[in-house]
Amino acid sequence: MSVPLVEAEIEAGGRFGYRPEFDGLRGVAILGVVMFHYFRNWFRGSIIGVDLFFVLSGFLITRLLFEERRKYGNISLPDFYARRVGRLFPGLVVVSLVLLVGDRLFIVDSNFRALVSGAIGAVTFTTNWLRVAGVDTSELSHLWSIAIEQQFYLLWPLVVLAVGVSVRRINRMSAAIVVAAGVNLLVRSLAGVGPGSPSLFNGLDTHGMLTLGAGCWLATTLTAENRWGNRQVLLTVGLLLAVAARCVLVVIPDTEVFYRTWARGGAHLTAVAMVVVLVAAKELSWMRFLLSRRALMWLGQRAYSMFLWHQPVRSYLPIGPVSGLVLRNLVFLAVSLVVSEFSYRLVEQPGRKWIVNRFSRRGRQAAPASV
Repeated sequence: MSVPLVEAEIEAGGRFGYRPEFDGLRGVAILGVVMFHYFRNWFRGSIIGVDLFFVLSGFLITRLLFEERRKYGNISLPDFYARRVGRLFPGLVVVSLVLLVGDRLFIVDSNFRALVSGAIGAVTFTTNWLRVAGVDTSELSHLWSIAIEQQFYLLWPLVVLAVGVSVRRINRMSAAIVVAAGVNLLVRSLAGVGPGSPSLFNGLDTHGMLTLGAGCWLATTLTAENRWGNRQVLLTVGLLLAVAARCVLVVIPDTEVFYRTWARGGAHLTAVAMVVVLVAAKELSWMRFLLSRRALMWLGQRAYSMFLWHQPVRSYLPIGPVSGLVLRNLVFLAVSLVVSEFSYRLVEQPGRKWIVNRFSRRGRQAAPASV
């Protein structure tokens, strides 16, 4: 029986290393999120954005856990949690404070109580469950996916340690999680919980674990030596999945049924397929070339900042003289890019460095996609 490649890498001292195309794929994902929020009528298929972030996060977090075990001989939970909090918390605090202060000072007819609920949900990583409970979280409601990811970051290392840091065991566990989440979605739908239910879309146990778990499974499947034959076969399967899923997203009309059923299934499949293609095609220069473009990598590195700010900018930026929905959204997009750059350089990077240096003995490591 062949030895899984990642275990061989651990034993031989190899490393997964930095791959710039993952930054490029993050850039694609955040473009999908922003296009869906700003230009949904034109880019219905961009619904894939959040699911792509989930699959990427599950994949990269699992690889980083194995890399930490390889490098240090064990996994330190305090260090892991310090890195995750350092990655997410500074930006969340600042965007929440800016919105609270700005809303209180400048917005006459506002729902400040809902914004307070949104801020509390943001900094406690519970926005998704507030949405499930029907609580109005105002202009911070888009942070539900950040909450799901942080809850996953809290639980997944515990699962890995409980099962044992073994590729084979984690592979089976993540596959079981994906199946359980899928069955949970199906059973609850058949039991009368509609496809548009907040609990199905915002729950860690449903939408979250289905996509994050798929990423974890890919992290331990795509690194197994000759597990599914050569990379060309794997690449072909991934491309076929991506094409099939995109056909679903493009052909089905833009209705509520589309958005809540076919669209979600197509988005899940496309997200998984894109990561399959990227990892399987590691040595394909044309794909690395496309995803390693400077502009796309720049956007990918600031994807979290862009995610935090693009909705508040659209909601609060006064651009009365600008007419036309498309032109207004283009202005919002440009301003969001500028604000994201300032947030990335002046808030998130310094805040992350301070938290990691203060609370993590092992120092800073590369962070996964975190939206």
